[in-house]
Amino acid sequence: MLEEQIDEAYVQFQKSLAKKNTLGIKLYLRLMQCHIGPAHTDISERYIIKLFKQKPVLKYEQKAELLLKYWDEERRHFWWVRNDDGQESDELPQTLAYPANVIQGALMAAEFVQDEDERQRFVDDAIAAADYIMKVQATLRRSLVPTLVQRDKRGQPLAFQDLSPEQKDVFGEDTFGENTEYIQDAFGQGWLVQDPGNGYLYRDNALAGLALAALYEYTDDDDYIIAARLAGEWARSQNWVYNFYQNGYNAWLLARLYTLTEHAPYLEDAIHIAKFGVLSGQYETSIDIGQWVVPHSNRLVFRMIMIRQLLAVLEVMPVYHKYYADLKNGTMNALKAAEKQQLDSKGFQPSEEAVMTYCDLDRSSFGEVYDYKDILPNSLNVFFLGNMLSGNNQYRLSPEGLSCLIYMNR
Repeated sequence: MLEEQIDEAYVQFQKSLAKKNTLGIKLYLRLMQCHIGPAHTDISERYIIKLFKQKPVLKYEQKAELLLKYWDEERRHFWWVRNDDGQESDELPQTLAYPANVIQGALMAAEFVQDEDERQRFVDDAIAAADYIMKVQATLRRSLVPTLVQRDKRGQPLAFQDLSPEQKDVFGEDTFGENTEYIQDAFGQGWLVQDPGNGYLYRDNALAGLALAALYEYTDDDDYIIAARLAGEWARSQNWVYNFYQNGYNAWLLARLYTLTEHAPYLEDAIHIAKFGVLSGQYETSIDIGQWVVPHSNRLVFRMIMIRQLLAVLEVMPVYHKYYADLKNGTMNALKAAEKQQLDSKGFQPSEEAVMTYCDLDRSSFGEVYDYKDILPNSLNVFFLGNMLSGNNQYRLSPEGLSCLIYMNR
């Protein structure tokens, strides 16, 4: 009875997608959540396979409409863009990971859309976001791309002494101590410009550098690769920290820079960080194989991020390198552990990071040798597309996340 119900629900879901029937989509999602939500631990793998036996089929026009509508809404949040009156957006600035995400998403969208005007609009979005990132980098006279410090409700930077105990813990009170000069330097102009010692800056610096590198590849404008290489040089100067996924951001950026510059030190540093700064924390044996020893790094969302980081290094790493087998096996073990967790009794855990991971896997040469289960990318397709088409913003994707989802539905 359950299998027949699932089969019928899937047929209706496909029809609902085609007709943009919001009610039909919501009913299917409700069925999905009832059977594989965290509260139901008796769901078996064969029922999940029934639910997601194939990915949704959307026509180009449907995907383009979804993409363009999303971006029209998203552009309202671009605080670095001036409006028709010459005024900047009243949106409060966020960390530079967001404009970096916009760049990556816009470039993927530009590859997808067929209309020349829309394609150029996406490219313009990417260029405006990149110019803002480089402006911040140049203003602070730093090689790294910094991140915003914590702000109050008015958007004003908080002085270190005004931070809550939890915030001080994040920024490393022991590191700052009573050194006033260090505090002023670290919180220059409302930006955190020195890492507190826990890798807090690695993410924004790397994501911004990766985005600038992608725009350089698209436009061949040297300004972008110069700024990306400055971020890379800062990454090379940093120590490894106990947050393994933070180390992985530096490896990811350096691997990408090697692709574009063929500067050998980038590759060697990327490999060593991946081997000793990321995989050194992974279980190699026991029932926890493919997971990480530090609980925070072992969260599924961070493991997905580390898989993306390792994929980037593997993509440029010579197969004859002495650490190639270690990185390949570690990446494969991480993927298998993530799949197992998604398919066991804990239930399906949709995340944007998983969407982007399978997108990267599909675009990499590693995806050709690793026989991953279509059920998981298909389930992510169904879940996020269904929620977006039904108007549910609870699971709203970022610009890059949506572009990856569209890519996976090609």
